[in-house]
Amino acid sequence: PEAGLLPADMSSFLESQRLLMLLLVRHDIDRLSAWRNPQNKPQLQLMKDTDRSTTDLTPAAWTEHLKTAWMASPRLALQLVLRFPTAPIRDQLQQLIRQNPAAVMNIPEALPFLVTVKNVTDDIPELRYLLYWAPVSLTMALALLGKEYRNHRLVTYYALEVMKTFDPAVVIFYLPQIVQALRHDRNGLISDFLLKMSMKSNKFAHQLIWTCQTESEVDQTKNDKSDPLPGIVTRLRSEILANFTAEAQKIYSEEFDFFNAVTQISGILKPLPPEARKGKIIEELKKLHVTKHLYLPTNVNS
Repeated sequence: PEAGLLPADMSSFLESQRLLMLLLVRHDIDRLSAWRNPQNKPQLQLMKDTDRSTTDLTPAAWTEHLKTAWMASPRLALQLVLRFPTAPIRDQLQQLIRQNPAAVMNIPEALPFLVTVKNVTDDIPELRYLLYWAPVSLTMALALLGKEYRNHRLVTYYALEVMKTFDPAVVIFYLPQIVQALRHDRNGLISDFLLKMSMKSNKFAHQLIWTCQTESEVDQTKNDKSDPLPGIVTRLRSEILANFTAEAQKIYSEEFDFFNAVTQISGILKPLPPEARKGKIIEELKKLHVTKHLYLPTNVNS
């Protein structure tokens, strides 16, 4: 409990802790009962359902439970909201976290309660705590690049810093979504991130070039002059190629020549009758010269 509580206050606080513990224990009993007695047979019930109900709790009671949990441990308060995601305590937790972000900045799961669309739109000063926040999951970091977060510099910076902690081979699988976020990359942070990652990994660079080519070609067919993505990906592809070392350029040329040779086999097979294609595939595959660093784009780990 907080320092300075009077004896009467301490008694009230202990009672509120008791009620909170009963709530959590009863909820666990509920979950265990569901596993033990899925058909809700009376003879298998552990205790009366009316004794374990949480549906009759008022918003004021939920708020009191949250305050008690926060005073005991901010992590407990977060878990309470995650277990009982009701609007009153969710909104209250957002307020508590905004008042004291430092109390939960070591808890990745607490981030969505600070980085809300409203808080980002209002550009609240508490967002500066993102500079010190514990890393979230890669998928959550990717979500922060969505246009609803308005390309906020601190939010984007945090998301990209989280992505930097992952191996480029893992980030590769999220390249299509990251490239889409370039549409809203007003401060250039995402482009800079992609360029630096491509300098660390040849396979990342290759996949990014293929993705840029695909987005450029698809968008050109739409003839949408207002879409900035084709121009952005074209410039990014040029920058990647310009930053290749001599060795990286050699590997890039060999890989793309290999891939083009593989795709051209489809054109050779198309005019042939079905019964002749199997033998022709084997014949054409034998002509390919494969070195140890070559791979197919659909299997970057090969």
